[in-house]
Amino acid sequence: MFKIHDHQITVDGTKIYYMKLGHGTPLIFIHGHRGDSRRILPILQRLAKFHTVYAPDMPGFGRSEELHHWHTIEGMVPYILGVVDHLGCEKFVLGGVSMGGTVAALVAQKIPDRIERLVLLGPLFDYHCIKIPRYMYTFVLFLIKIFHPNRPVMWAVNKFVRNDKLFTKLMTRKFPVEDRKPEIIRYELRQWKLMTMKVWAETVYSALRFQFKEKIPHEIPTILIFSEKDQFFDINKDIKGFRELFPNNEVHIMKNIEHVQKGPIRDKFLDKFGHIFAKI
Repeated sequence: MFKIHDHQITVDGTKIYYMKLGHGTPLIFIHGHRGDSRRILPILQRLAKFHTVYAPDMPGFGRSEELHHWHTIEGMVPYILGVVDHLGCEKFVLGGVSMGGTVAALVAQKIPDRIERLVLLGPLFDYHCIKIPRYMYTFVLFLIKIFHPNRPVMWAVNKFVRNDKLFTKLMTRKFPVEDRKPEIIRYELRQWKLMTMKVWAETVYSALRFQFKEKIPHEIPTILIFSEKDQFFDINKDIKGFRELFPNNEVHIMKNIEHVQKGPIRDKFLDKFGHIFAKI
């Protein structure tokens, strides 16, 4: 296990936390939605065998401060670029998981000449890839747009809906039988508390409307990794979109793995992912 060094910088008036571990060529890796850099620590520890890994918490997640304006996928980019500028990396590997993978792709579009390799693990290409019925899609957008600015409503949601007792019941019903364990439930409850309902609502709204504005192909060497049993994204549409955006790519599909593993990242996942680490 590599020692973790905690750091904090200020980007455009917002405190951004990141951790550093490992030795070697620089690699910046961005966590996904409803989590922070520590949720993906097992992945980072593996990558740290080959790289000096820098893992920032995006604004509104983990230890980084919330923004005073809406949290969007596109809005995360300037803060990651701020971390890049602070580190002074001329050339580096850039990676991300889920929403963090989408943010990484957007960052790569901004500074393609500085990206040695791009690694995207289960990223979202655009809202067409999200597995959600059209009526539910419209309903969720409507609810967030109407109720998000209403502070009493958001307070009530945090107080009476987003509480441990109710969430435990929901997770116990929705989780696969093998994941209905107290330690996994407790872990998932902690993950929910790494972001406020405000940040959750804004980032979900952003994902449900997200599209790449710039679709100019980039020849950055890209590794695309998708989960066969992704419960949120249509991986065929995702793969098609990212292969067109980054034509110099290789695709890996992990068998019998979901998009979001319940509880901490386990050896089952890392073993399937492990053969790719040396390529990164």
